[in-house]
Amino acid sequence: MSYCVFLDVDETLINSKTLLATFRHHLNTVLGVSVGEERFAYVMDTLSDAQAAGFSDRASLNQLYYRHFANIDVASLATTCESWFNSIGIKLLKTRVCDEIARHQQRNAQIVLVSGSYHACLDPLSRYLKADAVLCTELVSAQGVYTGELQGCPTIGEGKARRIADYIVQHRFSLRGSFAYGDHQSDVPMLEMADEKVIVDNYDLYSALRIRWPELEWLDSQQAS
Repeated sequence: MSYCVFLDVDETLINSKTLLATFRHHLNTVLGVSVGEERFAYVMDTLSDAQAAGFSDRASLNQLYYRHFANIDVASLATTCESWFNSIGIKLLKTRVCDEIARHQQRNAQIVLVSGSYHACLDPLSRYLKADAVLCTELVSAQGVYTGELQGCPTIGEGKARRIADYIVQHRFSLRGSFAYGDHQSDVPMLEMADEKVIVDNYDLYSALRIRWPELEWLDSQQAS
């Protein structure tokens, strides 16, 4: 291992909000499209109501969202997430970011996905990319079903920085020469951890952060390699 590369997933590596898309796919698969869409709309309405009531930060909304996973079968969700990635998700990957990953892998870098999404959703992507680790929101399960509770805090905002710090200590790695890729303001704590910081697609965020980090890089995923 020569250095670590930390990547946000949703809208950085893939053109999707995977934690929403995979759960919607699961509900439609298990309950049928009509009932599944009705159930998913209810979930989204509860999030909208929470935002209207003042719960605007991503970590709080993430925690509220996962409460709707209560009583979902662990194995069944893993199966539907795998089918979503193989049929839909794989087509939504940002090729230029995948090329960056391949370039880092040729240099023996440690590839680490860091996301507020969950393992069942991210593991198929991780296997496809041959990533070395996934740091994500940990869902609590008991007797084969999810409880709707989280183990620890969501891996969002400062939660990403804490997970990276723990990972580095646990594996005795170094942040020297490390890279971080993100697309959203909530990725800033993760970007702060890395020596080399890259904003994917969000040029407004890139412009704002360049005042703080003149060496910041911008990657346009639509531009030909």
